[in-house]
Amino acid sequence: MSTDRINFLLDLHTTTANMGLTLLLDRDSPFNLGLAAYLISRNPQVKVLQSESSREKNRLRNICDLGLTLEVGAVAQGILDATLFHQTENLVFDILDYLEKYNQGEEIDRPEEIEIYSHWQTINYPRNDRGEIIAMIHPHLHHRDYHSLKKGEPMFVKFDGTEILYQGRSPVYPVFINESAYWEKNIAMSLTTKKKMRIVVEK
Repeated sequence: MSTDRINFLLDLHTTTANMGLTLLLDRDSPFNLGLAAYLISRNPQVKVLQSESSREKNRLRNICDLGLTLEVGAVAQGILDATLFHQTENLVFDILDYLEKYNQGEEIDRPEEIEIYSHWQTINYPRNDRGEIIAMIHPHLHHRDYHSLKKGEPMFVKFDGTEILYQGRSPVYPVFINESAYWEKNIAMSLTTKKKMRIVVEK
């Protein structure tokens, strides 16, 4: 397939994790950040994530420099969620509106700064010496993607009821918690840090 005529790509995904509407940025280009800022201004519930997987060279999004991946959840496999469907549809329309305004050279209102979650570490399920999973996501953490996790708060609960607590010094923000597609990758969740990023508008 020739990619010479592709200059923007939107990759749509659903997730079983409670990620809401999440934008995965593959590159910190001014265009991509400007688009993310515009989408947040249209829907403040939109989150922006720089994930470890978004840097993989074999991802579809690496066909071109401009664009993003959209993760929508929580959606059970084989289920159509009307609320998330319409939220996703509206977000896609906002993306198309942004591209039209950008191509026409129109002034675009967007915030000067946005909040970004950056991948820090992936966490495996606790296992025994035989490699068998011995614990589940703790109910306190389940479906709480993007909520802060502080030292001493529960991450996992063993099958015998014993809790496994987070021991990091600084708060983190777990994402892709209990994502079903990550079981085969031995990933229970990804931990992120949160930062502010200033938007530089291209002239």
